Amino acid sequence: MFEINSKKNKNSLAFYCDSTEYSGVQKIAQKVAADVKKVLGINPSFVKDYSSYEHSVIFGTIGQSTTIDSLSSKINLETIEGKRECFIFKIIGTDLVIAGSDKRGTIYGLFHLSKLLGVSALVNWADVVPAKKDKFTLTE
Repeated sequence: MFEINSKKNKNSLAFYCDSTEYSGVQKIAQKVAADVKKVLGINPSFVKDYSSYEHSVIFGTIGQSTTIDSLSSKINLETIEGKRECFIFKIIGTDLVIAGSDKRGTIYGLFHLSKLLGVSALVNWADVVPAKKDKFTLTE
């Protein structure tokens, strides 16, 4: 179970990706982190070593991210490998892993996290303010 409680976990959420990840994916991750802040009031850190945080969102593209590729023993990446615009959500311990089959797949996976938080795509165009939450839980 991946759970973030804004009252308990104020400074314990990190976003992590390899430095080799596509710049467009990294930019979208910044937008999703801003969505987390809008909903939960938590400002996620962007880190190079995710092991020091209680909860992490680890994201990356198959073949572009060595971290995602190294998790292939815990995630069945074969189900999306070679496909277009697909992603996988996998909870490993207290971490959420978002793996994309390609650049767009990873971006769609990140935006799916925003959607699950309750953030509308109209937040940027029509100033649709998402509802505040104290807790976000994701189960498999």
